Amino acid sequence: LEEVLYQIEGADESKRAAVRERRDPEKYFVSIFGTPDVKGAWGWRIEGHHLSLNFTIKDGRLLRATPAFMGSNPGELRQGPLTGLRV
Repeated sequence: LEEVLYQIEGADESKRAAVRERRDPEKYFVSIFGTPDVKGAWGWRIEGHHLSLNFTIKDGRLLRATPAFMGSNPGELRQGPLTGLRV
């Protein structure tokens, strides 16, 4: 969706660089908390635009996969090559 939004919002060439900074489909981050090991507790998170997934591991087992957020804006594309796509 980020790439489609970039195409729509970046149609004005004078705004492309600023739009690309905001609409980058590869702008996701992974964070690790603690030291990954089969003993003890640690966690990791993946985050990006409209995505946040958090995992807590204890003694080699998944303890929690929360909080989690997955969103979409817009929910339906109204212009561009994928007009009508609903997420």
